[in-house]
Amino acid sequence: MKYFVAYVKRTIIRLIAITFAGTAVLAVAGYGAYITGWLGGSFVNLVYFGMLSSRLAGSRKMPAAQAQAFIRGGLILRLVMIVLTLIVVVQFPQIKLFTFVAGLMMYRVLIFGETFIRALRHNE
Repeated sequence: MKYFVAYVKRTIIRLIAITFAGTAVLAVAGYGAYITGWLGGSFVNLVYFGMLSSRLAGSRKMPAAQAQAFIRGGLILRLVMIVLTLIVVVQFPQIKLFTFVAGLMMYRVLIFGETFIRALRHNE
């Protein structure tokens, strides 16, 4: 469990760092209108990751079949949250949908980058 907690902490720190870096890049590049979408998507991304981590931690002492159902139930909740959030975001024209979705997808990009780097180190 301590490895899982360390992974969650490390991932949250990385997601926050990416959020700040993205905000700085947008501000310096003169795309201030996109910052709201980026920050909103990044916040929802952090909430999504928190919900995912909570479900995984909660399932650790369950039998396999029960844990699988518990995690799948969490998947439905997380997807509904994403869809409802996107519906709300579309209602506000000042929030740029592209940067919102980019902030929302940062966890996937982070996981891909970690896997890619791990594969490169493994092949050395």
